[in-house]
Amino acid sequence: MKSYINIRMSRKACVSIAVILALAGAFFLGTKVGASNGAPGSVSDPLITKSYLEERLAGGSEGASFSAGYKKVSVKKGATLSCNYGAVIVLYKGSAKVSDSGSLINVTAGTVFNKGDTIAKYESYLIPESGCGVKAESDSIIFLLGEIKK
Repeated sequence: MKSYINIRMSRKACVSIAVILALAGAFFLGTKVGASNGAPGSVSDPLITKSYLEERLAGGSEGASFSAGYKKVSVKKGATLSCNYGAVIVLYKGSAKVSDSGSLINVTAGTVFNKGDTIAKYESYLIPESGCGVKAESDSIIFLLGEIKK
């Protein structure tokens, strides 16, 4: 009878160890699968989605402001949009280059764009001094936080 009790206890110990190992394996596998979505900020895990940005930016009508204080400004091909210092612009539609009157700070990437550089869509650009801005290469829509230089 004593050997029967030892066998039964060893079976319980084996089952307990098997359950613990299965749970540990499931936990390890779950952390590996959950962490394989890509590095934060990469193409597979962007900070915000393009559709979210388009939805937020499309809310305003021509010249009107929406919740963040941005104004939707249409700029015709060949025209220049010059802003006061401290303004922020976001190219929503079309294409534009930094105008001849200065440089812009790409706040999204943390870089400086100089005269003639093409700016990227959906990225924020800070105007570091009055008169700096962009020249439209095609009919463009730009969202502006701040004032246009008169």
